[in-house]
Amino acid sequence: MASLRFMGNWSSNITASKRNISLLLDGSIAMDFGPHSIESLLEMRVDPCGIDTIFISHMHLDHYAGLPELLWYRAIHQCREPVHIVGPRGIGNNTKSLLELLHTPEAFEIFAEYHEEKYDNATGFVANHLIRDIGFRLEIGGKVLFYSGDTSYSENVSKGAEKADVLLHEMTYLDSDRQWADFWKHSTVSDALRVFSESGSKILVPVHLTSKTERYLNETMEKDSRIRVPQGHIEL
Repeated sequence: MASLRFMGNWSSNITASKRNISLLLDGSIAMDFGPHSIESLLEMRVDPCGIDTIFISHMHLDHYAGLPELLWYRAIHQCREPVHIVGPRGIGNNTKSLLELLHTPEAFEIFAEYHEEKYDNATGFVANHLIRDIGFRLEIGGKVLFYSGDTSYSENVSKGAEKADVLLHEMTYLDSDRQWADFWKHSTVSDALRVFSESGSKILVPVHLTSKTERYLNETMEKDSRIRVPQGHIEL
């Protein structure tokens, strides 16, 4: 059995008391690492030196900007086991450039290995966002989990999530805001439900929420036992 915890579940439209989307699997695997995810780990009493793999769906601020914070923390606390960072093409060069732009001290030892779009028991599927986004299909604890990252409706995401035990799919907009969803290449409620249906996944956990979609989720979708609210702790 595997465990899923939420360091954050929010979109880039951040509000007080919320944190951007970041997920923790079995205490050692992170999926996306937005700003202040390091604080979430510490508040959850999870040792950041114990994180061994991080999947980055795409390199927008709300999914990626917490990574330098984690790498700084690990350098300060002399974590010597390498962390495996898996992301879209260019993840290694971009992260190294970002660390340089942030004037990372030369004395910091950064132990990280970079992998593009697949690693170990995870397979990447290209989604449909403004920049290259990789949805990851991950096998863990005998279960299959698929995380979409940011995407508008995508047949490739449905394919990647086929018969997954848990589908984590973004749900940024209500259907009434379709014009903005299409403009920013995000998903509406109906888009997420369509992928859930097409993929045959067992459980849907909507993520990358806004105030509107969180309210809709709490009021309407919590009545469906196959759909979970992205908070607290979920056993897979």
